[in-house]
Amino acid sequence: MGTLTDREFNLEGWGSDKRLIEGPCGHCQHAVAFKEPEQHPSLAFKQLIRGEDDLDEVRTHFFIMGICPRPRCQQATIVYRQESTFIYQGNQQETTLLQERVIFPGTSHRNNLPEEVPSTLRELYREATSIESLSPNGAAFLARRILEQTLRDRFEKPKAKLANLIDEFLQTESPPSGLHRMMHDIREFGNIAGHPAQDQQGEWTTVDPAEASYTLDVVAEVLDYVYIMPVRRQAMRERWQSKKRGEIPASQTPSQIVVGGSESIPPVPGADEDEIPF
Repeated sequence: MGTLTDREFNLEGWGSDKRLIEGPCGHCQHAVAFKEPEQHPSLAFKQLIRGEDDLDEVRTHFFIMGICPRPRCQQATIVYRQESTFIYQGNQQETTLLQERVIFPGTSHRNNLPEEVPSTLRELYREATSIESLSPNGAAFLARRILEQTLRDRFEKPKAKLANLIDEFLQTESPPSGLHRMMHDIREFGNIAGHPAQDQQGEWTTVDPAEASYTLDVVAEVLDYVYIMPVRRQAMRERWQSKKRGEIPASQTPSQIVVGGSESIPPVPGADEDEIPF
């Protein structure tokens, strides 16, 4: 699974040679119109690999740039793409995407976790998000470690197996529907990242960028449920008690809930001007 999608924007009046394809902005994560690599690469070079029996391989390396069209961002994202095309007796065969990843910006778009989360877990999460694009396997493995460390500390079982801890979490905590299954997803993707295994075709399995992003989204939800929501619930309980006594509760900033490593902030007036212009 790559970073760019096959979806094409239909830009009236631009002509067939001006087709654009969609990808994520590395800064705000909204859609960016990238140049189509086959026709308008920002930079490309080819590598010929001679084979046997008249079977050669041409590897094409693209560096593709997209500019975020949103007025509040306007930042550049650069994607590296590597494709492989086999040529048999002078006839070109089907082209295969070998890899594709965001190489700029190099830092994560995700916000740091709040202080309610223990500092060791915050540091591990920051480390995982910093390599999310560069090393999906590494990010998924760290997400698994964060989950295991969280549950071992929660139940004071420093040597327990993660699968057992997840099931105990379900039995004792009554988490939201689906979170239990997603925690097992983190465990399984982390196993793929940390333990070499081959698929049915004999290829070594790896974690792709979309799967790594998913594990980080889920582990952020787990941390929110375990550490952040109890503090928020207690604060709201105290505010309710104050109002019940006829007191004016202390003022507070608008609620910002961490989900998937990002903060969900109440809509800003006039935000329509930030919409993608096509």
